[in-house]
Amino acid sequence: MEVKILRETATEMELELVGEGHTFCNALRGVLSSNDKVITASYKVEHPLLGNPKIYLRTKEIEVPTKEKEIPLREVKGIGSVREKQLKEAGITTANALLQTDIKELQKKTGLPLKVLEGYVAEAKKLDYGRETPVRYVLKESLMELSRFFSELKAKFNEAL
Repeated sequence: MEVKILRETATEMELELVGEGHTFCNALRGVLSSNDKVITASYKVEHPLLGNPKIYLRTKEIEVPTKEKEIPLREVKGIGSVREKQLKEAGITTANALLQTDIKELQKKTGLPLKVLEGYVAEAKKLDYGRETPVRYVLKESLMELSRFFSELKAKFNEAL
């Protein structure tokens, strides 16, 4: 199954599920609808023969458990070994730290041009730090529940056969 994110905000998401049908979409919608963090969960198929299902999900504003991962400086586009060494000497050891620092102070410590540092910060903002939005958190939580349900169902069928 290919999943295309058509639209996303912190609490809303619209997905297109390429190659899926009503069975999976109904099951997912059912699990999402039973989640108390969900305001709206629906899906539609614009054309029964040509269209792919589109799922719409809207969640409440919730606190999402944070588990931010540390990103090495080398993963920031444009930072090579020389720049990495300069930044580390200035006390910046991760992309996370780069985002938290005052770049004018960093410019004084490293001697790097402000435009270069601004470019690094812009690229660091594009990286995935593992922060989840409420809508992604609820979707993952619901997919895990659906997975458990199908595992239990499979086990019951195996016992019966």
